[in-house]
Amino acid sequence: MAAPLIVVDVALGMLALAFLIALVRVALGPTAADRAAGTDVCLFALVASFALLAVRLDAPALLDGVLVITLLGFLATVALARLLIRWGAER
Repeated sequence: MAAPLIVVDVALGMLALAFLIALVRVALGPTAADRAAGTDVCLFALVASFALLAVRLDAPALLDGVLVITLLGFLATVALARLLIRWGAER
């Protein structure tokens, strides 16, 4: 029983590392498109972390949060893409 929890813990650590790397891209990205891609990766890491935490803590209520975050993230990505198209991606 302990082995699957270790795998989940390692996956959570790797997602945290991916989140930090994407956060660096958001801070240092030379263009707005790079920053938008970095925020999308941060969102995906957050969603995956919530899903893994639901498994780790045996709390299916967290999966509702995953659904809400996924829907809001999709809407934010579409809105950001429209802004980038309107302003141009060179900012």
